[in-house]
Amino acid sequence: MLVTDAYGAGGGIAQCNRNMIEALAQMDGVQQVVVLSLSAAGSERSPEKKVELVAARGRSRVDFCREAIRLWRSGGFESLIVGHVNLLPVAALLNGLRRRPVALMVHGIEVWEKPGWIARLALRSVSRVWSVSQVSASRMNQWAHLPSDKFTVIPNAIRLADFGAEHVQPELLSRFRLGEGRALLTVARLSSTERYKGIDKVLELMPKLLQRDKTLRYWIAGDGEDLRRLKAKAEALGVSAEVHFLGMVSDAERLALYHAASAFVMPGSGEGFGIVYLEALACGTPVVASVADGSREAVLDGQLGQLADPDDAESIERAIWAALNEPSVNVAKLQHFDWSAHAQRVANAHHGLLPDQKP
Repeated sequence: MLVTDAYGAGGGIAQCNRNMIEALAQMDGVQQVVVLSLSAAGSERSPEKKVELVAARGRSRVDFCREAIRLWRSGGFESLIVGHVNLLPVAALLNGLRRRPVALMVHGIEVWEKPGWIARLALRSVSRVWSVSQVSASRMNQWAHLPSDKFTVIPNAIRLADFGAEHVQPELLSRFRLGEGRALLTVARLSSTERYKGIDKVLELMPKLLQRDKTLRYWIAGDGEDLRRLKAKAEALGVSAEVHFLGMVSDAERLALYHAASAFVMPGSGEGFGIVYLEALACGTPVVASVADGSREAVLDGQLGQLADPDDAESIERAIWAALNEPSVNVAKLQHFDWSAHAQRVANAHHGLLPDQKP
């Protein structure tokens, strides 16, 4: 498996890669999963004994390519899994040396627009495309023009048991308690390239939301070069006292924030899926997702959370109040995304890649 990053890295793609690695390792008949990571963090330990993590011996793409060739020539691999479209040219090179079935994992906006000609040419070596959502599969195929049976949707997954209140550190939970107030929460990378997440839209609504509930607060967890602009915007809107930028948070702090928040809101337009919606829901926190991207699939088209039109401020406002007034989250429906369901989907998808193997 070729990945940009996995263990030791944050973000949804790294988590998706980790889930895939561990599900592959748990399949019957699998002797070993060898993972080559472009990131040095990829050398950190996996919880699965059958997983060997290898980091490229250097920092360049050339080093990554050399290491991939060395591994490919040394091992009797049955399949090649590619964790990101940007690594597809390397996979095509390996497939030229020794042909094996190739699966490409796709996540979100990295495949929503047509990539360069090299990646499009390398796509010819792909046997199957594993997409985290139907939205990403459909948008990719607007330019890829592949047969529909080449696509398999494998949604992101979480281990529900890891998000119960019993795992929250009490001192962290008390730190985020607001007394009589309520808090909206967004967890995201604050990058100028990811403004599609909808943080600006929520900030712009805060003055109106506060007219109705003066105790309301907006927590934004994450960091990036767009932080200064967002802080200035909150100041210009006159809501800087009610908007709290929390910076990067640890896994333990993020869990406490989910449990302490009244609603998780991220009404964006560019999510391929969004693991954060599942994490919030697993903590019993109502969520606001979007009708315009893959987050709609994370909430099962509205069965698990509120849906808003990111281009309609009134739609977002209605969804926020509906989430804040939602009595409880039907966590039972989250079984659709629990680990056992994910492991079975991966096993079935790999059987489609290697039809001679038992699913």
